[in-house]
Amino acid sequence: MAAIAFAYDVKRATEVVLWFLNKHGRLDYRKLLKLLFLADCRHLAEYGRPIAGGRYVAMSQGPVQSEIYDGFRALRDGQPVGPDLVFEPPFYLRPERAVREECLSESDLEVLEEIDREYGRMDSQALVDLVHKYKCWKNNEPRPGGPGSITIPYDDIVSEVCNDDMADLICEHQEARAVFEEGRPDL
Repeated sequence: MAAIAFAYDVKRATEVVLWFLNKHGRLDYRKLLKLLFLADCRHLAEYGRPIAGGRYVAMSQGPVQSEIYDGFRALRDGQPVGPDLVFEPPFYLRPERAVREECLSESDLEVLEEIDREYGRMDSQALVDLVHKYKCWKNNEPRPGGPGSITIPYDDIVSEVCNDDMADLICEHQEARAVFEEGRPDL
C-alpha cells in the first residue's frame, strides 16, 4: 500500500489560519502552527482527514504544517503572500479580513472550537512542550547538524492519534483513491 497522504487545500488552510487569528486578534506564528497541528490531529482522529491537509515536517520546535509555514516565512521576509494576513515583527500574525466560515465544514469548526477551548490560552512554549510528547515528532525529530526539517509520514500520525477502526477506514479510503487515480476499473 502507498503511504497515506492528504492533498493540501490552500483555501481551507487560509480560513483555518484566519479562524484562529480572528479568535485571538493576533498570535505568534509558533503558537498558531501548534494549534493547527493539534486541530489536524483531532480532526484526523475523529473524521478521518486533517483539516488543511498537506505535508507535516518535524522541526526543532515540533511538528509544522509545511505549506503554511512556508507562507508565514515568506510573509515574514516581506514577500507578498496575499491580502489576508499581516506580519508584525518579531513573530506575530494578525488577520486582515474576517474568516469565511462557509469555506469550513461543520466538523472543521467543531474541532477548531474544541482545540481553542483546550489549548488556546496556552503560550507558545507550553504548546511546543506539549507537541514534543507526540511520538510522530519524536520519531522524526531533526538531529543537530542534520537537516532542519524531516517529513513526518501521515502513517506515523494516523498510528498515533487514530483508533484501529479509524486507521483501517483511512487506509481503505487511501487505497480506493489510489485505484481511482490509476484509472483502474476494478473498484
